[in-house]
Amino acid sequence: MWAGYARAAEPMNREDARAIIDLMLGRSRLLEDVHFRVPRSVWQQYVLAQAVDRPPKPPAACIRPTGTYHLSVSGDGKVALAAELQLHVFDVRSARNLPVLPANLAWSDVRLAVGANKPATARLATVNGWLRYTPAAGGRHVISARVELDRLSGRSGTVKLFVPVTVRTQVVFDSPRVFHVTTNSAAMTLTGKEGAGTHGVISLEPVSSLQISYGPPVVRRQRAARYEINGHVAWNLGAANQQVAAALRVAIVDGKTDRLELSLPAGADRVSITGADVREARTRAGGATVFLRGTITGQTRLKVSYEVPSPAGPMRRLARPDIGSGNWTGGTLVVTNTAGASELMPAAMTGLKEMALADIPSLASAIMTGKAVLAYGITSRGWSASLETIDLGEFALRETIADTAHFTFAYRPHGVVICAADYEIRNRNRQF
Repeated sequence: MWAGYARAAEPMNREDARAIIDLMLGRSRLLEDVHFRVPRSVWQQYVLAQAVDRPPKPPAACIRPTGTYHLSVSGDGKVALAAELQLHVFDVRSARNLPVLPANLAWSDVRLAVGANKPATARLATVNGWLRYTPAAGGRHVISARVELDRLSGRSGTVKLFVPVTVRTQVVFDSPRVFHVTTNSAAMTLTGKEGAGTHGVISLEPVSSLQISYGPPVVRRQRAARYEINGHVAWNLGAANQQVAAALRVAIVDGKTDRLELSLPAGADRVSITGADVREARTRAGGATVFLRGTITGQTRLKVSYEVPSPAGPMRRLARPDIGSGNWTGGTLVVTNTAGASELMPAAMTGLKEMALADIPSLASAIMTGKAVLAYGITSRGWSASLETIDLGEFALRETIADTAHFTFAYRPHGVVICAADYEIRNRNRQF
């Protein structure tokens, strides 16, 4: 007891006291399943102290931000490739035997620059087909090397090599000659100019292998654009003129264009041509030139409307809107009649298939100026439409008596109703 008391009275440093308290707390069963309430400030101090004691672990031992591969072709066909790889080392202990250059090429002038130091000659170990580098310190490391490739014997050449995956891969090409350069990405190309040579940079996504092909540029002549027309046409027959409205989708099949040549009937008036890609429309006799907002490919949409006077006689022929070098691939023709006191009868319908009025598309209904009386689907590239107008004007008759009347009704599959009437009539003066 006295010995224990004497030892307890001896001076005790802070670390020993903390060790004794931790030992007592660890052996005590009274603290099992016990929760303590401590001030937030005390807990924050504890968490910060733990964070200082254990520094955060880096997300990766090393990253490779950029890999640059500079291919040069001289005027007499000498080909050389220079490579530069940037590394950023976070954990020296884990960053071991990093692949930097493929070992199947005879690299020379291999240099290493660490941080702000000047480049110095470096020795790299060859392991499993790669020249590998083990950094001695963290931070930024830049490895560069150069290799002479086979002389260009023909007009074109290709360089293939495995590369370490980097965040950004750049291909730099330089030559006094004119080449068309392609890489892994078909969309990323480089073409030189006569008298200036071929110089430029191509940036690629992360890749594990690199292929650089170069050869004489191919002269590609632009083909004249062709068009496929699909849309809806509303043809209205008025008392003195005809109105035509069309909503067209024009697909550009070949090439590209900055204008469209629209054909219109002779005598067309109140011409309106609009569209999201339309910059200006200049009308002329028999047509209009539609200037677009720059050169476009793919497709565009047009809204066209115009009026033409009705000719003498009962026959009416639709002068459809057309585009030069264009063919119709489908659509709808809707006929309306706002003239009044008349009926329309189909005369010659070519490349058209009759459809029910209930099946008229909403886009076609939106451009109609009256109630639809006829509707057709466009089935041919050379479709045409002709109608006969039947005048139903009233005329005076003597007072008569109908002895008998026979009515015959026929209902067509598309909803059209045909009525035939047979009257036996006599008047008050004499019998017919």
